Amino acid sequence: PLYRIEVDPRPTADPAIQLFDLDDPFPVAVARMHPHVIPEAAVCTREPAGPNAIWHPFSDNYAVLYVESVPGLPAVQRGVRWWPKQTKNLTCSIIGSLFGIPEEDMVLARYGMLGRSGADMVLQVARGGGIEFELGIVMQLFVRLELDRRRNAKKGKKR
Repeated sequence: PLYRIEVDPRPTADPAIQLFDLDDPFPVAVARMHPHVIPEAAVCTREPAGPNAIWHPFSDNYAVLYVESVPGLPAVQRGVRWWPKQTKNLTCSIIGSLFGIPEEDMVLARYGMLGRSGADMVLQVARGGGIEFELGIVMQLFVRLELDRRRNAKKGKKR
């Protein structure tokens, strides 16, 4: 599916980041960014406009994703980490092992590689985690990029 992402750069914007299906006026995923508070953001990838919205914290050291580790079974909540601290060549990996696979081998997404035909800043997402997992990866990446942009703006740097 094709999505549209809207990022509101104002520090007081709520929500700061919204992801829309091209055919639906309601967002399928939303991120709130809290100025001067830890965790820095909260991400919702399940009915953000509905009464059953579930929000997950996002900070520099910890975030939560829902992963369908076994197709057909309910998704499980897993802790993830985005590293390094700079937003160039980011990697998202699972915290802890999954089915005996070591943490360092559980790379879920990478951002910042060069793609075909000269494309840059490509996002690569591991397949098979389910739609909520994929939406979560995209939203967390945009939160991470926006957090970095805001920090640099405070310091007077350009990205």
